[in-house]
Amino acid sequence: MLEEKLYNSKEACKIIERLKVQATEGAIEQSINDFKQLLCRLEDDAEYLSVMIYTILGSLFTIKGNYPLALDHLSDGIEASRRYNMPIYEGKLFSNIGSLLVNTEGYATAEDFFRQSIELLTDIDDAETRQILILDKSSLGSCLIETGNLDEAAPIANELSSLPHKNDFVNASTYLFLAKYYDKVKDMEKAKQYIDYEIDYISNCTAPLLSSDDFQSFLRFLLVTGRYEDFIRAYDIFKEIIEPMNIDSQNLFLTKILCRYYNEINDIDNLYPALKRLYEYEQLALETNRANELAALDFRLSFENIKHKQGELILENERLKVKASTDELTGIANRFGFNATFEEKFNYAYKNKKLIGVDFFDLDNFKSYNDTYGHLKGNTCLTKIATCLKSFSSVNIYPARYGGDEFIVLLTDMSVTEIEEFAKKLQDAVKDLCIPHTGSPNQKTITISQGISYLVPDGDIRSWDLLRDADVNLYRNKRKGKDGYVIDEYSYDEIAPEESGKQNIFLTLKK
Repeated sequence: MLEEKLYNSKEACKIIERLKVQATEGAIEQSINDFKQLLCRLEDDAEYLSVMIYTILGSLFTIKGNYPLALDHLSDGIEASRRYNMPIYEGKLFSNIGSLLVNTEGYATAEDFFRQSIELLTDIDDAETRQILILDKSSLGSCLIETGNLDEAAPIANELSSLPHKNDFVNASTYLFLAKYYDKVKDMEKAKQYIDYEIDYISNCTAPLLSSDDFQSFLRFLLVTGRYEDFIRAYDIFKEIIEPMNIDSQNLFLTKILCRYYNEINDIDNLYPALKRLYEYEQLALETNRANELAALDFRLSFENIKHKQGELILENERLKVKASTDELTGIANRFGFNATFEEKFNYAYKNKKLIGVDFFDLDNFKSYNDTYGHLKGNTCLTKIATCLKSFSSVNIYPARYGGDEFIVLLTDMSVTEIEEFAKKLQDAVKDLCIPHTGSPNQKTITISQGISYLVPDGDIRSWDLLRDADVNLYRNKRKGKDGYVIDEYSYDEIAPEESGKQNIFLTLKK
């Protein structure tokens, strides 16, 4: 807790350094509160330090998984960096927003922010700037791979791979990008080399929270490419470092990625207890998000009594928020946008005793589609599905891309008959697209599997209960042969691992 006084530049700098150490040691919540207090207590000569504080707060809220508030602070930081002519921090803030958008799968928009950062910093010659530039180029390269621009990523890979291993500028983003790039171009020897470099970097990292996004992306990459031995090696190291810090968002990620690993290797004995832990963490995350919203409102009210935002910045914030909640590839809502709307609609249904439903679906045999036609065609396929889904949008039907080839639809103020009619129409509409899929064992075109659950919220039932039940129904559909839908009223008590039709899991773990 800071003293209730105004701080001059020298005092504020000392406090910032102390709080940065406090944050890297895992005291995230306390550090956020202290930085907020300091932001409101800067003397006139220390106002420029608000740029630094906004940057740090943006990073801390990103680590916590609170992207809207992170975006708020990063946007404030950009405006302040321009006011005080601090281009290095402006570049760093653009870079941080790019990283945040990567977390929401907005790769194309993230590219723009990384390019802006690179443009700002290219002519500044100092050690810190060189380090940020390498980070930006690495992150830009990873985005280019995700959007299918491998040719554009190639010169970045050539430049960064020429840097000596273990120098002061190479970081987790660099090793991750190079591992992904060489995996894509089928140079498995080099890919393995950079995988080992990344694991070594994780083992010796002195500030793991600052690289946690890269470490998380690295674990996903190892899992997607089937490198299970390397995955367990990296997971154990990351868990040993992060778990003692007891940060909810990090614990949630560790549990979710472990569930996905157990699912992929079909380890049912370990999967079920891990899923129970995952559910507990997701409930806790829901409560934390509510507390964050209240804390954010309280902070904004107190801060606005002291500072006044410029109209242009407010508009820019709104524009960035829309981007953060929209799936870059398909143009429909992303998971972040869906979750915000879902909570609002679920609470309304709870208070007014209204029926609410969720349709969780994915594309059948989509991995083999990507293997057969390539990822660019895969992206085109996902866009066509989203366009088809968008044609159903209404005040009662809210579609979103949940991640990968998974989509989710929120259904409100509809009868059970209307919900089932929607499921049938969606099934037929996707078939009518006639998207060829020669790798599909049954149909020779793209089909979908849907899991639908509905209820009138009551008692202790939470929104996540409905999501989970819809996911159970999706899995039941997969078990019975795909290309269809399973719909029933929410009836979850506890899903035993031996229960017929639900043996494997109740969450699709492709995120």
